[in-house]
Amino acid sequence: MNISRLASLQNVALLMDMAEQVTTRGPGIGLFFGEHGAGKTSATTLVANVYGATVVEAKETWVLSDMLTEIGSELGIRDLRGTPFAKIKKIAEALLLSDGMLVIDDAQYLAKGKMMGAARDIFNTCQSPMILVGEPKLESTLTKYPNIYDRVLVSTETVPCNLSDARALATIYAERCEIPDDILSDLLEATGGSARKIRINCERIQQAALAKGTRIVDRQMLNKVKLHTIGPVSAQVHGLRGDKRGAA
Repeated sequence: MNISRLASLQNVALLMDMAEQVTTRGPGIGLFFGEHGAGKTSATTLVANVYGATVVEAKETWVLSDMLTEIGSELGIRDLRGTPFAKIKKIAEALLLSDGMLVIDDAQYLAKGKMMGAARDIFNTCQSPMILVGEPKLESTLTKYPNIYDRVLVSTETVPCNLSDARALATIYAERCEIPDDILSDLLEATGGSARKIRINCERIQQAALAKGTRIVDRQMLNKVKLHTIGPVSAQVHGLRGDKRGAA
């Protein structure tokens, strides 16, 4: 699947706009945060492709040396040695040469040790655009680090998928079948607008449609699909308004 096909999604557009702002109005730092499954990783991949960004995914078990080593590796720096600041200078030089931005996904994991300070030092040293992507509390966490939070140029929270997003996801992940808008609307309600859950459900629905030998998805067929929702089984699509109409 060509990830560029996700470009029409709301959250992808939001992150692309942020990348433009931290590049043209900055350089500056952007914060992009929201719930798991909002499509942040896909948006990050697209930004990397368009802006030539260096992307690293922070890990919960990272310490400062891990952070610097991973960023250096993504920038193609071999044998990154020396003190932490010596490593930061080499990273900053490589970022300047790449003429790109640094994107750190799951940036909430930087909020320990000296990693958030290292991110600030990288930005201050090279003044290359930087975007921190993470969980809903990322912005409130950053307020505890005023030396970096004061450099934030734009801060954006993800939004739930709308019907247009659901249609786009269906054309990608269920391209061999047709899911009507009323069912997509119910999927939005059942998943809380989670792009990841909608994707998973589209894949499951397509498998069921192919097994039945049909392209058209209806509620009778949908009742046999185990859906990925935000609640118990009773909250699945066949427990929403579609079946209620039939029971009236």
